[in-house]
Amino acid sequence: MEQSQNKDEKLQPQTTPAVEEKKTSLGFSETISNPPKQEGETPTLPLQSPNLSTEDLSNTDLEHKADTMEVQKHPHHVMHKKKWGEYLLEFFMLFLAVFLGFLAENYREHVVEKERAHQYALQLISDLQTDSAQLDSSILLNAMISRKLDTLRRFIDQKNYITTGQLYYYGRFTTWYNRLTPNDATIQQMKSSGGIRYFHNPRIENMISEYDRLIRRLQVHETSEYNSLTEMWLLTGQIYRGDILDSLNDLDKPGEYYSRFMQKDYPLVTADPVLLERLSNLCRARQLWIRYKIDENLKPALKSAKKLMEQLKKELK
Repeated sequence: MEQSQNKDEKLQPQTTPAVEEKKTSLGFSETISNPPKQEGETPTLPLQSPNLSTEDLSNTDLEHKADTMEVQKHPHHVMHKKKWGEYLLEFFMLFLAVFLGFLAENYREHVVEKERAHQYALQLISDLQTDSAQLDSSILLNAMISRKLDTLRRFIDQKNYITTGQLYYYGRFTTWYNRLTPNDATIQQMKSSGGIRYFHNPRIENMISEYDRLIRRLQVHETSEYNSLTEMWLLTGQIYRGDILDSLNDLDKPGEYYSRFMQKDYPLVTADPVLLERLSNLCRARQLWIRYKIDENLKPALKSAKKLMEQLKKELK
């Protein structure tokens, strides 16, 4: 039996590990031994080791070290539980940022409003200077018209005129009418946009409102006055000749021309005493309109304009 077993062992093929010698890229020989194959085992292809450079080897070592590094928890990790002091600090920082932003915006708005108030003040002063000149001129002109109408009325009532040239000269003022055109563009812009609040001075705000009110009242009075002149203008056309009146309305003529004119007689359309008396009454009514306009509208508006200009100039200093 021992002989048969020995025969069987001799008959079985003996597997020896395959030895393969391979040269590396550096010129050294490398011996690779392949393990013996077992029966029933699927043959596998030999592993091929590519030529790795020094840089590839270093990268491989870094990746290996990174994989084996210990992961530490960051203090602000998502799962990190904050202390109440951290919440308080974050709240304080957020509040401080909002508060400083509010202060910066408030300061910027204050600078912008101050600049706009400065521009509005300059524009208002310019408009008020023009309005003041108009108001002062209107006061003088209306006062002169009232004096001329008073003289015409006395000539008609007392019938003491010497020539019809005197009636023509003073009668031409029945057609004169003066209407103020205020420069209120700046005030209207401030009212529509709320720009009056930029001054931050209640006194200036009240003075602007008061001046605007007086100008509006003056315009209402002038409209009513204009409507009341319709009858006087029609009556003047019935008494005087238009071509002769037009020759007197040339303001470029010297004063001597009017002196010579009043010394002559010129034909009237009619010298009807009834129409002349009616004209005298209308002159008296016109004088009342003018007196009220000067005392209650023009002079108060001029006074208000001058005060407002003085206050605005103080604001600019």
